Parts: sequence; C-alpha cells; structure tokens
Amino acid sequence: MITKNGLEGPSRLLGQPAGGDLTREPFRYLSAQTRPITPDTRTFFPSGGTKNELMSPVFTRPPIHCPLPTHIKISSITKEELITFVALQRTKKVGVTGKYGTRYGASLRKQVKKMEVSQHAKYTCTFCGKPTVKRHSTGIWNCKACHKTVAGGAYTVATPAAAAMRSTLRRLREIAEV
Repeated sequence: MITKNGLEGPSRLLGQPAGGDLTREPFRYLSAQTRPITPDTRTFFPSGGTKNELMSPVFTRPPIHCPLPTHIKISSITKEELITFVALQRTKKVGVTGKYGTRYGASLRKQVKKMEVSQHAKYTCTFCGKPTVKRHSTGIWNCKACHKTVAGGAYTVATPAAAAMRSTLRRLREIAEV
C-alpha cells in the first residue's frame, strides 16, 4: 500500500524501510499492489518506460515477470542489461540438422540446406551494385537500396538457364551485326 510516507507492507519484507530509496533500486517496487520479488524473477517494463515512470513507485502499466537465466547473478544485473536481455530474446538460429533432426536422410537435408542458404543470402544488385537484393517470394527479388524488383530463380537471382540464354542472345546479336 502506498501512503504519504511511502511504501508499507511488502517493502518491509525486502529489508527496506518504508519509503526507501526509489532511485537506487526501482525494481524492488512493482506497482500499487506491491509484492516481494522472488529470486528467479525481475520486472521488465513494457516499451522501456520513461525515466519518471521507472523511478516512481506507481506505474501506469502492470509489469511483466520473466524468468532470468540461472547463470546470471541477480545482484550483478543492471536495469539496462535486464531490459536489453528481455527485449532481444529470440528463438535460437539452428541449421538444417537442428531443424529436421535425423529425419529425411543426409542427402535430402544437404540439398535443402543448399537451397535455404542460397534463398536467404543477399545478392549484388545489377543496377546499383550494392549487396542488398533479397528474396521477396518465389522468383521475385527486391533491391533494398534502389527499390528495383527483378524476376529470377526460386532460390537464386540468376539461374544457370538464364546465364546460358544471355550468352546465346549475345552471340546471336554479334552474328547479326557482322
């Protein structure tokens, strides 16, 4: 409960005097319904919050409790590190073996890996020369720098068939000029 004199109740469980220093340990005070923090959780404030919002004992939004990894000492983590840790949590990148395990056989996994690597790679743009061409969907490639859209192969921008066709057209053009 919050009174004119500061926090009462659960703050005493944490060994803090009523109305303790809010600027030093803002994570100790959660919201209007204060409760003690367990050793495996800390509070993360959505959208980072403003400085005044983080430092005041009453928050506008309820905090989110998230488990911390066991190898990090809670006392050594700062507010900025905690917010960065929670905001950057994503699924782990794994290769084809991690994705498919031991299923489908080694040769098929090898082929799929080759296709996945080539379709997620960045290619050099033929118009602006920057390595910013990425796959939009099957056969459609977009350059992020010059905003050109190119039709190409399903997994690579230039296919061997397209290269053979270009060389044949160039050879026929040279024959027609002579």
